[in-house]
Amino acid sequence: MKIIGIDYPCIDMGIFCKKLPGDGGLAVMNDISLMGGGKVPNALAAAARLGAQAALVGTVGTDRYGEKCREDLRYNGVDTDKLLTRPGTTALCVCIAEEETAGKRCIEGPPTYERLHPDELDEAYLAQADMLLLYELDETAVAAAKMAKRHGIPVLVDGDEYDERTQAHLPLVDLFVMSEYYFNALPGGKAKDLRQTLRDVCAQGPSVAVVTLGPAGCAGWDGKDYFRLPACAGGHIVDTTGAGDVFHGAFAYYYAGGLSARESARRAGAVSYIKCTCLGGRTALPTAAGVEAFLQTGAVSQEDFAQRKEFYRRAAFG
Repeated sequence: MKIIGIDYPCIDMGIFCKKLPGDGGLAVMNDISLMGGGKVPNALAAAARLGAQAALVGTVGTDRYGEKCREDLRYNGVDTDKLLTRPGTTALCVCIAEEETAGKRCIEGPPTYERLHPDELDEAYLAQADMLLLYELDETAVAAAKMAKRHGIPVLVDGDEYDERTQAHLPLVDLFVMSEYYFNALPGGKAKDLRQTLRDVCAQGPSVAVVTLGPAGCAGWDGKDYFRLPACAGGHIVDTTGAGDVFHGAFAYYYAGGLSARESARRAGAVSYIKCTCLGGRTALPTAAGVEAFLQTGAVSQEDFAQRKEFYRRAAFG
């Protein structure tokens, strides 16, 4: 299967410490990593690791971080032939994970390069996809979604922060996987009326709506049935950076492969959980075999995580 996404990569610098310092304080950095990031890029990396053909369409800066983004996507098996380089700097996000609370704090420097224009989209290229993965529904993403509709390609949208543009274009969305933050901004969301609110979302266009709830798992409506799944547990959580991103990529992979929304969400939850056992959004991306082993045994297979951890640790000093 082929999953194509449209987005704009960033660089994630991950820092792991026991406890964040107070004002004027000092904390010991227990680990560090540097890798490509971004919602759709991380999702595509997860899908590629599971076995999909994945490709990113978008733009990136001419600075060294832009080139690192491209290199890291390729390292994770994502095609970057349609990732254009534009004058300007690439976004840098510093993510600090705290062991004591399993929480994180992020500081981001936004990009300065120009984004992709709608007239730069290659419809023939997008028509090769089995699924289109989007985040911000700007004019370029909306144009791509319309192209996908013309070719019968399902469109999955990552609803992270609440966005009126996304709400206005729900008729173009087939699969809407949203965060708890987005869900809470919807009518009925704060009241946690999961079933009815998800049904209301689907009434506006999507055939499937899912909300991820962190430690509380996820819930979804597939147009006929409601499902509620618990979060995975049993291991040690190190860093939640990219957890939602890789859930989207895994959901896209399994759903495009013919699984139900419920089963796709169950496996996507496992991918997200396994990812959280290492620092960074891409260090512990599992293969499909690793996911199935985890679901059967509850144990996380380490696969090549140690090598990836060292690769990304060295990148921080390179």
